Amino acid sequence: MLCCVVLYCLSRLESVGTVTHKRSMTKSSTNTILLISSYSYSYSSSSSSSSSSMDITKKGKVTGKLTVDSVKLDGMNKVSSKALQMLEYVSSQSLAESKAEKAVRAKDYASQLLALATAKQEEAEQTAHKLIDRQSLAEETKEAAQEVKLKSKTQCCTGTIQLKIRGHNLPDLDGWFPGKFNKSDPFFEVYGYNGDVLYKSEAIDSNLNPIWEKTELDIYELTNGNLDTKVRITVYDEDDDDKKEYIGQVLVSVNTMLESSSSSKDGDDETPVHFDIVKGLQTPGGQGHLIVEDANLVDYVDMKQQAQELKKQAEELRMSSYDIEKKSKAAAEEAQNAMVEAKKAERNATVAQDAADEAANTVQELLAAIPEEDMAALSL
Repeated sequence: MLCCVVLYCLSRLESVGTVTHKRSMTKSSTNTILLISSYSYSYSSSSSSSSSSMDITKKGKVTGKLTVDSVKLDGMNKVSSKALQMLEYVSSQSLAESKAEKAVRAKDYASQLLALATAKQEEAEQTAHKLIDRQSLAEETKEAAQEVKLKSKTQCCTGTIQLKIRGHNLPDLDGWFPGKFNKSDPFFEVYGYNGDVLYKSEAIDSNLNPIWEKTELDIYELTNGNLDTKVRITVYDEDDDDKKEYIGQVLVSVNTMLESSSSSKDGDDETPVHFDIVKGLQTPGGQGHLIVEDANLVDYVDMKQQAQELKKQAEELRMSSYDIEKKSKAAAEEAQNAMVEAKKAERNATVAQDAADEAANTVQELLAAIPEEDMAALSL
């Protein structure tokens, strides 16, 4: 179209002077004017190039190609104002289209940067929230450690132990009375570390191999936190007058009872562990045995050990919060820089759009100034 407009404009020139060809390969203005001389020039253009490439022919044969970047007209006497108007319109229209495309690209680029900056801001906010949570958890764990440590000074452990005990071959303390044909009515008592009775079982009437109900005892009151401390279990025979007759006692630690119960459950021993009932200074034997059928710790906590573990956890959380804090600061800085770049791109897009609008207005003004009879050339 540009070639057609140029040729049309040349036909409107009243006087033509000297024509100088510029043949350098340097890209310059896209407005190229051609002049027919002794050689026949065949014009062809590409939208991707700013220069014009032409075949040089002589007597119908192509002798080469000529790339003309621009042509300068010198010595012009009179030039048709209408032709120049049309040339200016074509040039302005091309420039306006270029600026419009540039504005669109600038807007797209700004939108991409803004989306990236927004994503980085969200990531930074998530990291900041994670930091707050981690710092709060570290502080709570530290306070819990201090609380447990303080509590451990008066109570070194918490939890309970479940015990199921049965007797075996207990002595018959009732059978020798005249007119009595029943056997011993055994029961047992468990003593705490301070010597107080923690538990008294039910009495099993006339039974030398009693199986008592399972019981649950406070582990601290039983052992004062030392599971290797010997626990005293005393066995009695209950008489009709609510008196009790001493049969003997067993001294055994909680750890030993747990081990014997575990061995019985795992089937390691065909015969369960028997704990001899001893009376006074007598040699063990003759007073029967106690068998721990079941022993389990429930919610057992060593307070001192727990305080140490919580303290260690608090320290680990505190150290990890430092790493998160560094990441949070880096993420916030990266998000801020991304937002600055996005705002800069938005400003550049606005400037590009303003330039495109201004160029479009110029085209409209030039178009309005071209007479209607000359518009036919632009549609060629």
